Amino acid sequence: MYDFGGGTFDISILEVGEGVVEVKSTNGDTHLGGDNIDQRVIDWIVSEFKKENGIEPCRATRWALQRLKEASEEGQDGAFHAARNRDQPAFVDGRRLGPQAPANEADAGALRADVEDILQRSMGPCKQAMTDANVTPTQIDEVVLVGGQTRMPRIQALVRELFAKDPHQGVNPE
Repeated sequence: MYDFGGGTFDISILEVGEGVVEVKSTNGDTHLGGDNIDQRVIDWIVSEFKKENGIEPCRATRWALQRLKEASEEGQDGAFHAARNRDQPAFVDGRRLGPQAPANEADAGALRADVEDILQRSMGPCKQAMTDANVTPTQIDEVVLVGGQTRMPRIQALVRELFAKDPHQGVNPE
């Protein structure tokens, strides 16, 4: 089970048979999760806003931080996921918050590249969990994706590359 949730990353190698689940190994990173991606996207939005407007949007109030978080989610929708329909733009200090979603494919590509190191950090614990369980990728029947960030096509591609199979997506990652 590959679990890339909000605050942590966990990988578990399980053996399932005849109603019994045996944990062969676990690994992870308690300092890796979707929050890291959110923060990186917020920093990117702030940087792009500052380039475009010559000022940095306010991060000092809870309200402003919430709006930046909403803009981060919209930016992720544009760069990482299928875009969702949004009714209201994010505002900070009464001004529209600049690029809420990448304006074009070049911006989306830059944003994806900006989080690649975060995504790559999940690969080390995966390899270590396989070593600890004494299994190879070909001996693993299914890789179940859990956690909202596993909707990202790049995470799915990394899992596919490492385990040499398409990840199982029949479970709601939330």
